Amino acid sequence: MTRNFALLAILGASWGILETQVGTTLHALSIPFTGALMMSVGILFLIAGRYFTGIRGSSFFLAFSAGFVKFLFVGGIAFNPVLGIFIQTLLFELVIWTGWPSSKRYVLAGALVICYSLFHPFLTQGLLGGW
Repeated sequence: MTRNFALLAILGASWGILETQVGTTLHALSIPFTGALMMSVGILFLIAGRYFTGIRGSSFFLAFSAGFVKFLFVGGIAFNPVLGIFIQTLLFELVIWTGWPSSKRYVLAGALVICYSLFHPFLTQGLLGGW
């Protein structure tokens, strides 16, 4: 069990570092759909964490680790991306939760998460930041 949590911590920290470094660079370069691109990388970490450990709810631990690393390096300006990570992880886990994940569930969860990432900027800027 300890090995599983160590693996999840390593995957979550790696995801957080990629979010921090690559995501910030892509935003600075004004690349369109940066959130969808970064979450597609995040889906790989979520799938790997669930596949290798088999623990229900492992996605939440990964999201917490990635969000912590992002807040640690970027600070308070990372609130909207971290909120997006948590919401997308919740959507991912809702699809995968019902049993041992299959490839169909992984595809469905990934598609749902990517679809949400396209609407996330409008929702967070409209609801949290104001237009």
